[in-house]
Amino acid sequence: MAKKKDERIYEGTYSRIDEAKKILKGKGGRKRTFESPEALAKAVKGYFNSCWRPKVNADGRLVYADGKLVFEQFRPYTMSGLALHLGISSETLRKYGKDEDLADIVLTARQHVEMYTEEQLMNGVNAAKVSLEHNFGWGKTEDGQSGEIKVVFEKLEGFEK
Repeated sequence: MAKKKDERIYEGTYSRIDEAKKILKGKGGRKRTFESPEALAKAVKGYFNSCWRPKVNADGRLVYADGKLVFEQFRPYTMSGLALHLGISSETLRKYGKDEDLADIVLTARQHVEMYTEEQLMNGVNAAKVSLEHNFGWGKTEDGQSGEIKVVFEKLEGFEK
């Protein structure tokens, strides 16, 4: 059988067909920053730990309680802070949250940030309200319309100290 003039025979280890197969399988493009869920989990834990530092008294000395060093949180937990610590964009972090291998880790980290923000709301910090509305969907109705978060602090009967 005679070969057509523009027909080429592939004899190497790479072809455009191989490249197309990789792209269709989702294996093409840039490499993930974190190759394993364990690596991502370790880096996420590092972020939360980085938000704490040893407590120092007015004299500049470290504070100890029961022989143990006391730590204080000096930086709030945020999703953008987490992304920066991980060396990725916030968009990439959101994509990791949809990846079947990494989703549990990202969703757990997100839950920690949401819990921290919610606790700030309970302490009367109004910025927490804005964060919960915009970052975690609080105050949205089922039809996607923006609702209102109303915070009311009342003294409950029977809970006096």
